Amino acid sequence: MNEFAWASAVGHIRVREREILSRSDLMRLVEAGDLERALLGLRDTYYGPFVASTGPSDHGSALVAALSEAYKYALQISPEPMIIVAYRARNDFHNLKVRAKLVQLGVPLDKEALSSMGNFDPSLDPGEVSLEAAKIFGLSINKKEVAFFCGALGQTYAQAVKLIEENRASTQEGLLSLRVDSLIDRGYYAWFSKVFKRYGYPGLRGFQRAEVDLLNLRMSLRGLRMGLDPAVFQEALLPGGDIPPEKILGAYRGGLAGIHSAFRGTPWSDLAATGAQTAEKGESLTKWERACDNTLMGVIKSARYYSIGPEPVFGYLFAKETEVKNLRVILSGKQSDLPGQEIAERLREPYV
Repeated sequence: MNEFAWASAVGHIRVREREILSRSDLMRLVEAGDLERALLGLRDTYYGPFVASTGPSDHGSALVAALSEAYKYALQISPEPMIIVAYRARNDFHNLKVRAKLVQLGVPLDKEALSSMGNFDPSLDPGEVSLEAAKIFGLSINKKEVAFFCGALGQTYAQAVKLIEENRASTQEGLLSLRVDSLIDRGYYAWFSKVFKRYGYPGLRGFQRAEVDLLNLRMSLRGLRMGLDPAVFQEALLPGGDIPPEKILGAYRGGLAGIHSAFRGTPWSDLAATGAQTAEKGESLTKWERACDNTLMGVIKSARYYSIGPEPVFGYLFAKETEVKNLRVILSGKQSDLPGQEIAERLREPYV
């Protein structure tokens, strides 16, 4: 842990934070008359150069380019770039899910489903992910760390393929897809938490544990709603949170009341109670899951108050990811002529 090494990076991020869109900025876009006016409203923001180079119907690629630039910038200014690589790697693991579907279903590769936000070229086959293919990391990252990352990707993909081959004939397609996705998620969060633990920054570890706890809470209610057997649900639980998976599994067997009990006394107690009540009424969990996203943002926002360390850089990237998600909702809503109120209800809490 070397907090002072991040002093220069934090200074750069303080300048970049001024570009982050506030809720009032987002609402001005929501209130724009149509898609073209909304894009015009982005002209004087960070996204101006990106949307100016594409047509209105291709705003998605402009947002991808903008987020990619933010990642590259964070990597360039970070004295310990593996921290950024580890966070960004969720996109590499997402691409494993896409490729695992090819093995399971025997269909052509859907290139649109691949994420270009990862550390590796998405066109690479998982078997081609290697130390030599990791040139984008630069020379400032320890080769052993890159090798550990490549090993985590390769091992996780191999386990996913094995799971498919051993259960293809005996497991319903949708259930097998869930088990494969869960295995890949576990592979990512197990590796991700080890990286953050090794660097030793308490703020980052807190962010990571909060994310895992909230994801496990969401999966608990989804699993009960879907009627998942505890043995299958156990496979979906992620490692690395403050609440042990075995405690959540035991609570799961007790139904909604059990889940609420497992999260009682934690920062997520009220959220668990609201989710249990919503599920008990048979209502949609969509708004509640958005509340989970907003709760995590509330945790990440504390990154702005760190004077040194990697937390402000991490917070900035999280902010840009959420911002891009909100812009997708707004611009897609405008393209589909959705009412402004409906668009606004779908927005996540911004960073500023």
